Amino acid sequence: MWDFFPVPAAVNVDKKIMIYNSNEASAFEVTHELIHVLNKDNPHGDYFDASNPQEVRANYEETILIWEIFDANGEDTNILMYL
Repeated sequence: MWDFFPVPAAVNVDKKIMIYNSNEASAFEVTHELIHVLNKDNPHGDYFDASNPQEVRANYEETILIWEIFDANGEDTNILMYL
């Protein structure tokens, strides 16, 4: 059904709606989009626009949040399960 969806995950920040392809999206990608909602970011440009400050911040904050989840689960947690 979602084979036509062009990106693994996307959000509508104003409506606080996220859609993602569970076969494609990693925990990092879903968390990245969640960060956009939490920061009330304006709609951003290209999916991988590393020059956009909102994208840079979302990348940084997603990493921090995923690491906190990893750390809270102890050293035995396999970080690869979050990728």
